[in-house]
Amino acid sequence: MKILLPLLALLLGASAAPAAPTITCHCFQDRSFEPQRPAATDPYILATTQNSLLAAAFGLPKNEVVRAKIAGASGDRLWVVHYLAARSGHAAGQIEAARQQASEWQSVLSSLRFDPGLLSPRFISALVAAGSDETLAAAAVNATLESRLGAEPAAIDTLRTAGATSQETILAFFLGRRTGWPARELFQRVTSGNATWERFCMLPASRR
Repeated sequence: MKILLPLLALLLGASAAPAAPTITCHCFQDRSFEPQRPAATDPYILATTQNSLLAAAFGLPKNEVVRAKIAGASGDRLWVVHYLAARSGHAAGQIEAARQQASEWQSVLSSLRFDPGLLSPRFISALVAAGSDETLAAAAVNATLESRLGAEPAAIDTLRTAGATSQETILAFFLGRRTGWPARELFQRVTSGNATWERFCMLPASRR
């Protein structure tokens, strides 16, 4: 686990968020590997990698992301708000305030005179379909993986079709880039019970 986040920052480059003080959070009690419970740390690994990508992609201190979630903020809403803020010039707080006053995201973009051309095609498709926060967040995650980790859209679609959540998609592509394993193969091995995310985090930075 010690190598996971520094490598994520390295892959994302100079845009990674500045170092922030460690937060004591009791959301995840299992953070250390235990041979008798090899998958116990997987939920923490999935969550902290997603938080790190969100922070690095949008220039946020990671502790700000964690504190927001501890306070009850929806992870999906955070992705949508910060994705739109990064592409519009509007502050995230302004977008969140507009959403609280609107019945759907299309109304938010209309009220802020948002240029749809600034968004990825699939995000626009989700908007047109009046997608939920979860659907729009998935589109934002996909666009970020394409721009930050060089993930191919077809490979993302394949993983999503296989049932991967946003957290699993992020970690699969990060570890795939680091280890050389195809992201879908990593996902399938974990979901079939033949491996854990913890195990793949410990692999050296080369294929198998």
